[in-house]
Amino acid sequence: MSFAIFKQARVLTLAACISSLVAFGACDSSPRTGTGPAAVWYEGSAPIIRHQVDVSRNRLWILAWDGVHVYDQGTRKQIGRAALPEWSWVGEPYGCAPALAIGPQGEAIVTSDVAPAVWRVDPVNFAVTRTVLALDADADKDAGFSGLAYAPAQGVFIATSTFTGTLWRVDPLLQTAQKIALSSRLPRTCGWDIAPPAPGRGRDLRLQLCISSRRLSRQISVTPDLRSADVVAQTCGRSD
Repeated sequence: MSFAIFKQARVLTLAACISSLVAFGACDSSPRTGTGPAAVWYEGSAPIIRHQVDVSRNRLWILAWDGVHVYDQGTRKQIGRAALPEWSWVGEPYGCAPALAIGPQGEAIVTSDVAPAVWRVDPVNFAVTRTVLALDADADKDAGFSGLAYAPAQGVFIATSTFTGTLWRVDPLLQTAQKIALSSRLPRTCGWDIAPPAPGRGRDLRLQLCISSRRLSRQISVTPDLRSADVVAQTCGRSD
C-alpha cells in the first residue's frame, strides 16, 4: 500500500504504539501531542509517528509522515532532514506503524510494518540507503517490523513483527533477518521495551526484552546464541 493511498484511506492513530527503549536512553513516541521535545521543537507540518533520542550524540530524531527530521538538543535547531524513497506502511489496525531505531554509529534505521525493508539514514550527510532484508522464514507473508532496537552487547538489531507475532535478529549491516524461535507467539501489541542487563552479571547474560501495552505485559528472555527465546506472561521487571 502506498503512502498516498494509506493517507486517503484512514487517519492514523498511534496512541497505543508507545515504546521506551530504556536500556539505551532512547524514547519512541506517539504522534505530535503533549509538551515533549518532539512536539515542541518539531518545525514540520506532517504528523509525528515516532521519535528517538540519541543521548551520546545529543540528537533528537523524529520520524514523520514526510520522512526523518534531525535536531541538535543543545541548540534545539534542525540539522538535517531526509525523505524515505519507496517507503510504505499501514499502521493500526493492520500493522503498528513503522519503527525508528538508532544504530551503533548514530545512524537512524526506519522500517516498514508491511514489508521487510529498512531505510538507513547516515548520521553525517543524512543520505538514505534502502535495503530489503533477506528473511530465513515467513517469506510468503506480507509483514514487516513495527519494533526495532540495537542491542550493543550482542551487536545486532532486534525486531518485532506485530502482524505475525514474531521476534527477529537483524545483522548490523542490514542485509539479513533471522527468526528467533519463541516459546509462544507474541501478543498483538505495539509498545515494547528492551530491558537493561542486571548489574554485576556477565556479558553472556540472556538478552532481556519486554513488550507491553496498557492491557498486558510479556517478558522475553533470549538465549545467548539469539536463536530462541522464552515468553513469560508477567509484568516486566518482576522475577516472581
